[in-house]
Amino acid sequence: DGRVYRVVTIGTQTWLGENLKYETPSAGSSICYDNNDNNCETYGRLYNFEAAEVACPSGWHLASDEEWKTLERFLGIPESELDDLGGRGTDEGAELVNGIFKAEKGGAQSTGGNFTALNVRANFWTSTSDPENNTEVFYRRVDDVGDIFRTTAPKTLKICVRCLKN
Repeated sequence: DGRVYRVVTIGTQTWLGENLKYETPSAGSSICYDNNDNNCETYGRLYNFEAAEVACPSGWHLASDEEWKTLERFLGIPESELDDLGGRGTDEGAELVNGIFKAEKGGAQSTGGNFTALNVRANFWTSTSDPENNTEVFYRRVDDVGDIFRTTAPKTLKICVRCLKN
């Protein structure tokens, strides 16, 4: 997309240091929150899962659930909590929002088309499908209050993307 993105190294991983802003070619597969271009500039685009899988630039990829766990382990989430669903850890979410990762709280667009949670939480796709329900994918939900949530969502939800270097 011709943009230059900030890059951060956390532990052994190199991540984009901001939410992806690439407009995918397939109409409607990525959008700006509230259909407002200014929100894309500030928070990045919202992608359905199909678009998220192909949105990262060459040399980068959509991080898997395991790769997110590597980041979370480095941040201090106990090994015993990494595979849990729901909120895990104590203040690691705040570290992602306020620390070097700078997780922009870009919200989401529900499968029904409603926009929600702008400036409230950051949501990021993983590349890992739920083994118990192939219509859902693992994602991370963080805010600046505490936990990092590991949960699943339908592939039609639109949320942000952070790419991980190959």
